[in-house]
Amino acid sequence: MAAGVRDEVRLARVRAAHREAFGAEPALVARAPGRINLIGEHTDYNDGFVLPAAIDRDMLIVATPRDDRRLRLHSLNVAGGIVDLDLDALQPARAWHDYAAGVAAQLQGAEHQVRGLDATLDGTVPLGAGLSSSAALEVATALALTTASGIEMPRRDLALLCQRAEHDFVGANVGIMDQFISLFGERNHALFLDCRSLATELVALDAPDLAFVVCNSGVKHELAASEYNRRRQECGQAVAILQRAYPDQQIASLRDVTPAMLAGAEAAFAAAGDTPNAWPRARHVVSEDARVEETIAAISRSDWPAVGAAINASHESLRD
Repeated sequence: MAAGVRDEVRLARVRAAHREAFGAEPALVARAPGRINLIGEHTDYNDGFVLPAAIDRDMLIVATPRDDRRLRLHSLNVAGGIVDLDLDALQPARAWHDYAAGVAAQLQGAEHQVRGLDATLDGTVPLGAGLSSSAALEVATALALTTASGIEMPRRDLALLCQRAEHDFVGANVGIMDQFISLFGERNHALFLDCRSLATELVALDAPDLAFVVCNSGVKHELAASEYNRRRQECGQAVAILQRAYPDQQIASLRDVTPAMLAGAEAAFAAAGDTPNAWPRARHVVSEDARVEETIAAISRSDWPAVGAAINASHESLRD
């Protein structure tokens, strides 16, 4: 079945499920893709560089605006029926719908008037597989709520709002990459993102025989309950050590550290015996930023073996 036909069949199925659940015709459709990250791992929350690409798996929402203060969510991926939320009393529930509720809470915290909504959700991004199903849910919810409520917001601000929802409501201290690629990704392109300035540049991936293959390891994760927040803390410990080693340098994050500076501070890391993980975390992030730039240069000259070598080096650095 061709992709366009498949999309129409899916949309018709989700619309029918919405009519059955809510007894109303959906008035709007929102979609946000998941992503892969070609290179630039654990660099986004260190103000570094990343190179993600949107994928053909997404979160699709069809919705009908309401005239009251209820946000009702019907997921075709999660059992349990309709989740009924009061927009005036949103609280974390440690459940999948926190990602949607958090977006609504952030919109209201920014003094936007959010309209109630009946929404049916259908996600094709595998849950907990590292393909940003949570960001896809946040962004699709944000697009649905802002459309229904007549809220106009630049995509950059919308991405930052979705990130705050995950920080403040869900409790996962994520970087900005996932929300940005879900909003700014384009077909057959990667997105170079400077996570400090938030400047973006599309990078064409137009080689006819090029394919990126994603393998499901079968290992699931939840960012809020995983090693993720601890690794962020360890990167912060590395920054503190480097600030002491280079008091005359402006080091706000690992983005500000060169490979030569890091090598010169190895003894300082060894002396900080209570933070053994700070050194390998810093070594990875500093070298990874350089690999992102090397990869973009290799793509520009269609040097795919060099791209593969950089990705392999990234994975080896993550492992070690």
